[in-house]
Amino acid sequence: MPTGLTSQEVAGVLDQLYRAASDGGPRRFNLPGADLKRLAGRKRGRVEFFEDVGGELEIIHSILMSYPRFGRGEVLGFASLRVAEGWPPAPEWIFRDALHWSSDTDWALSARKCLQNLQTLSQDNRELAQPISITEGQLCRLVNKRKFEQRWWQELLGNADNVPSNERLIFFKYDGIRGNTFAITHENYVGGWKRYFENDWVAALKRYHLEEFDEEADPKGK
Repeated sequence: MPTGLTSQEVAGVLDQLYRAASDGGPRRFNLPGADLKRLAGRKRGRVEFFEDVGGELEIIHSILMSYPRFGRGEVLGFASLRVAEGWPPAPEWIFRDALHWSSDTDWALSARKCLQNLQTLSQDNRELAQPISITEGQLCRLVNKRKFEQRWWQELLGNADNVPSNERLIFFKYDGIRGNTFAITHENYVGGWKRYFENDWVAALKRYHLEEFDEEADPKGK
């Protein structure tokens, strides 16, 4: 197994997996975070590395990589921007009800409870049995912050290790028609998407290298 792949190479292999994921429905798949670290030859899953992979995927391939992206074995989901833009926005009544949860404890715990309530209320509505989206402004209201900042976003995600499995949320962040948008769902929903294994990764890595070789040998496609 090749080791020490760059973020660009990992994004390229994930793109190959994404292109192979079509079974007549929306293209989307999942990989355990621990598997991705191992297959990419990364003994330590640095936050910066996964952020680079996610950036490469979104900018070059229009594929979204879920959050949290690091920790103790959470599931990573991958879906196209087109798929994400089809997820419905949270109805106003659900958003208002989720805001009612308050706590004097740590802000990150309170924020996760608000987000958990939002997701739970949406799942009670059968028409919303898929990820729901909220705007950046709505997220800030839910977590009681004046504006979005990477610092508190990473702190919120970093608490995922301490969350019981039945309460684990997954987020997708993207620039949608309403501006910066966050889609929220339960880990079990993404866990039900097509899953790839080591043999799939090896085959995708070979396809990626073949395409890179072809481009280098004939950069103009002639």
